[in-house]
Amino acid sequence: METTFTAIAPGRLCLFGEHQDYLGLPVIALALPLLCCKIDVVVTVTDDDNNTRDSADDTIIIHLHLPEVLGGETREYYLDDLPPSPPRTQEEGEDYDFALAAIHEVLKEEELKGLNGIDKISVRGEEKRKQKVYVRCKSFIGDLPLRAGCSSSTAFVTAFVLVLQRIFKDQRNRQLRTSTTPSINSNGDKNDNGCDGNSAGDRDGDGDGDGDSDSDLLELAKLAYRAEVTHFGNPGGTMDHVAIALGSRIQGKKTSQNSCGALRIGPHPWQVEPLPLLLSSDSDNSKADSDNGVWILAYSGEPKDTMKHLKRCKHDRLELLQQKLNGDWDHPISVGDHDCNDNDGSKSQERPISTSTLSETEYVLRNATITNRDSEEKAAEIWRSYKGLAHQPSTKGESLGRTLAYLMKEHHEALRDGLGLSTPRLEAMNQAALDAGAWGFKVVGSGGGGCGVAWAPFCKATAVATAVKNVGGAEKTWIIKNSGQGAHIISKR
Repeated sequence: METTFTAIAPGRLCLFGEHQDYLGLPVIALALPLLCCKIDVVVTVTDDDNNTRDSADDTIIIHLHLPEVLGGETREYYLDDLPPSPPRTQEEGEDYDFALAAIHEVLKEEELKGLNGIDKISVRGEEKRKQKVYVRCKSFIGDLPLRAGCSSSTAFVTAFVLVLQRIFKDQRNRQLRTSTTPSINSNGDKNDNGCDGNSAGDRDGDGDGDGDSDSDLLELAKLAYRAEVTHFGNPGGTMDHVAIALGSRIQGKKTSQNSCGALRIGPHPWQVEPLPLLLSSDSDNSKADSDNGVWILAYSGEPKDTMKHLKRCKHDRLELLQQKLNGDWDHPISVGDHDCNDNDGSKSQERPISTSTLSETEYVLRNATITNRDSEEKAAEIWRSYKGLAHQPSTKGESLGRTLAYLMKEHHEALRDGLGLSTPRLEAMNQAALDAGAWGFKVVGSGGGGCGVAWAPFCKATAVATAVKNVGGAEKTWIIKNSGQGAHIISKR
């Protein structure tokens, strides 16, 4: 018996709150409507007559071909004879085996649910016939660049976890169909417990993921997070995994692409709020001063060292927060002999008995964090008020586009000057985008290279994309009008 399916996962774009989800602060992000990772899967089930093992378990073998950009190598995993869980520390120059980590995490989850022994069920008291389940996976990366701030590695991990969930679900269903074959009672009637082999549910439904519930999608995000982050003791928040797993799907159903513009994730790691789309089809998008905007994603061509920036930004700031700020970014401070609590942007209203003394470097880190936090909070408040109608300005001359752009500018400057995450090439792209009519621009992802994103009126999108390319900075650009669908399975019937 042979079945085929494909797992799809998008990339992720952070709009506000860069480098703060792992600090327990909320972020605004969306799943890109662009293919980031695809895994084609062929599952072949045959009788395993040559199996001489004592175990009654079926033999499950996963044959994984990595995409060329990830090395293009082939790995094979026997689920009943797996290598030990990958070490929590990485050898110099050695890549993490995220696939093996994902297998261990999904198996652990199956055991916690008590589902790991289902293939040992016998039929009418007899030992069931052993089967061999051979899973061939070939993965591909789409047009989005690797190590550029779009979470390509998380897309791969999420897609592979989705593959594993599907494999185990199908395995359970096969065993349920076998173990519940109707028998004949003394009256000649069938004893049928009503199981049709679909008790686990059809996660992919008609092939577009409509069978998934919010809890299913969050479970997918949590497993991917464990496989990529906590399994190795790495720094990192949940933004990538939640945005990629959920996409535009929220509150029990997949939303219209004209209703979900982004997700606000946090402050709890798995707390999700949908935000409306900022491009309304009911408005005149030809007007230069229209509030309707789009995002222009641009790749600088400069790869970045994600772990280097994450460790520096996370370790230094968490140490500062815990050791000198009493767990509160607004804790009153001084730098040297100067009291800095009157005009430093913090929300502190009362001065406690003691004031923390910071170095100049610590002061810059602390203020950059407060700026990023407050910019995201204000952006979320404005975003919530937008319902696809004309934005109601609170002051003369204000517009939704320009207000968000001002907050984006604040955010980018804090990332650049406070956390050191921009480059001369990204700054050239920034200026070119603004000169071409963009409202704002910011660095994307862990920074130090990778991508930037411009926020521009719909009517200026093409001009901004062209200008960013012409300045010699961007290798590729994409105009993003709406959020994309989250990770899902496409069945091939």
